[in-house]
Amino acid sequence: MEFNEIYNDFYAKTYFGTEQKIKEDLITSKAESRSFTSILNEINKKLENKINANEIIADEKLLYLDQVFQNNLSEYSENSIELSLKNHVYPEFLKLNQVGFLTNYSFDKFLFFLGTIKALKKVANLFSNNSRLFEMMFILNDFKGFELAEYPMILDNTPLFKKLHTRLYPQQKSKAETKKNQTSTSDIDPIFTLLNNDEKIILLHIVYNTYFKDNLIDKKPKIDLTEFARIIYLTKESIDVNIFDKNYASRTFYKKLNEGIIYSDSLDKRSNLITSLLEKIEILNLNSIKGLIDSQKTTTIKKNKK
Repeated sequence: MEFNEIYNDFYAKTYFGTEQKIKEDLITSKAESRSFTSILNEINKKLENKINANEIIADEKLLYLDQVFQNNLSEYSENSIELSLKNHVYPEFLKLNQVGFLTNYSFDKFLFFLGTIKALKKVANLFSNNSRLFEMMFILNDFKGFELAEYPMILDNTPLFKKLHTRLYPQQKSKAETKKNQTSTSDIDPIFTLLNNDEKIILLHIVYNTYFKDNLIDKKPKIDLTEFARIIYLTKESIDVNIFDKNYASRTFYKKLNEGIIYSDSLDKRSNLITSLLEKIEILNLNSIKGLIDSQKTTTIKKNKK
């Protein structure tokens, strides 16, 4: 069996197995009359514990191989997992073996831990990003459409979200349709949906670090009140309810907000995010922010996590 087949097998088993377990936990918790916030926090904590229990987290050599894998995915336009494992990770694994490291590991064993942790991180990210969708399922006690999926659009615009939201708030639909008829020529909605969730969080991170964080910049620049209000409006939907939780620092949203662009391990993803954000900021005419993002582009993308 090829390396990528082994990796994909472990990834899929972990991903879909964890997805099913989350669904079962939500259904059980609803039957027990628990609150959504309670089960949300519990699931997030379980996912965090599973990730931290992975041997890659505890062993710096395994962590190094993980970084080699992640950093080389962007080198290929197709079959990136297969080629990164074959051309980069496996040779590094052999080098470590030859000098006495990881001698109790087969490469298949490493692929088990790699596929497992990548799947768990993906599950944790999607569960956090789509929690508002799952909350509506929970309130309605309808989990037929439950899945951990990436949507090609803002969550609020997905057919499933709209369907559940209409069932939960039928009167709001009527008001929204009336407002739509009255403001059909408005350009507010297209602008609001321009940024994706990650871009909104990165924008908040940059604004906070530039204008509010102490001791970061000797002479802090000024921001126009109107521009600041626009940023708040554009990013408001990215704020996760978990920010009110006492363990907020362990939540994915807070980690993204705190680390900004370096939350992603992939240099290619960092570059694409910054490039996309710059293009959209220019469309939004946020001129002072555009200069800040542009000036940080090179150093921020290459900066490592602490």
